[in-house]
Amino acid sequence: CSCGCQLRRIGEDISEKLHFRPAQFYKEQHVRGKWVCDQCDTLTQQAMPAYVIDKGIASPELLSHVLV
Repeated sequence: CSCGCQLRRIGEDISEKLHFRPAQFYKEQHVRGKWVCDQCDTLTQQAMPAYVIDKGIASPELLSHVLV
């Protein structure tokens, strides 16, 4: 202190700022092989993963971000 006495802490004030980091998009690919039988020409392929919106390209995380 300017008078020579020692200072004693009596509390604190807190200030906050809200920041935003722009969203980052990335593409996730699912590669599903196609298999065929040379004897009977039967085609087989693994099923698509389940999505919130059928045949949509938005992930559940992206949809929740948009809705919130």
